[in-house]
Amino acid sequence: MALKRINKELLELEKDPPANCSAGPVNDDMFHWQATIMGPGDSPFQGGVFFLSIHFPADYPFKPPKITFTTKIFHPNINSNGAICLDILRSQWSPALTISKVLLSICSLLCDPNPDCRISLVHTKLTRRNIMRRRDNGLKNMPCSIVTNDYSLNRVHLFCNLTLINMALKRITKELQDLQCEPPANVSAGPIQSNDMFNWQATILGPSDSPFQSGVFFLTINFPTDYPFKPPHITFRTKIYHPNINLNGSICLDILRSNWSPALTISKVLLSICSLLCDPNPDDPLVPEIAKQYKHDREGYNATARQWTQKYAT
Repeated sequence: MALKRINKELLELEKDPPANCSAGPVNDDMFHWQATIMGPGDSPFQGGVFFLSIHFPADYPFKPPKITFTTKIFHPNINSNGAICLDILRSQWSPALTISKVLLSICSLLCDPNPDCRISLVHTKLTRRNIMRRRDNGLKNMPCSIVTNDYSLNRVHLFCNLTLINMALKRITKELQDLQCEPPANVSAGPIQSNDMFNWQATILGPSDSPFQSGVFFLTINFPTDYPFKPPHITFRTKIYHPNINLNGSICLDILRSNWSPALTISKVLLSICSLLCDPNPDDPLVPEIAKQYKHDREGYNATARQWTQKYAT
């Protein structure tokens, strides 16, 4: 029963992920998940990426999951071991609750700590004062993902969207700075226009131990407005003969699909694409004919790939 319920929640999370959150199994263990929460806007955690571990008991959902922060955080309801003081994870647990709802409640807790349920005593008085100030500020400090008031609902949705876009923009800007400070080997990337941070162009130099050696390959990178919770859309603009890249430039790479994580960066993704050029995956092809040739006629594959590289990438 527990496994069936956990599988159902995973499917729902993948279909309709909550704002600022992602979660999924660690390896193939459905009872052990990792979750990611982006620090909410208008909180001291804004711009941060927080990792949590989720352990489901064998009698889930009749008993609550055990959730702990693996990233250190300064909060009165979260101690140095990552334990969380949240009523729905203790006495107020209900089998009707889901991981999605719990993660949204944790996001809410980051915005609005509860000093009456404290684990960390150090900053409880300060937090209580801050809470009173935030209550006076009203709607603007409410967590985007759980606002349900009818009051100015359109404005709330607009605020939520702008908050997500602002978070995405900050993350993209940071990644650009990191790329400029420490560019990965054989790779470069940056905005096509200085006033549009969501659309980049990347360049990959064909790896020396591949039939793409000496080629220069151009790619486009389009960031979604809820990046890094959703992966970027990356396509090859330069034609390339490869079983995992089709004529439209689409790339079959797991970290750009089901295995995406907000902890990944464009730098890591581009290095993974370089690795894919050296080591194709014919068992998960976009172009089955090329995959078949790669498996059964490696010399023919290498020769055609070199010809395409000379024709389109030099």
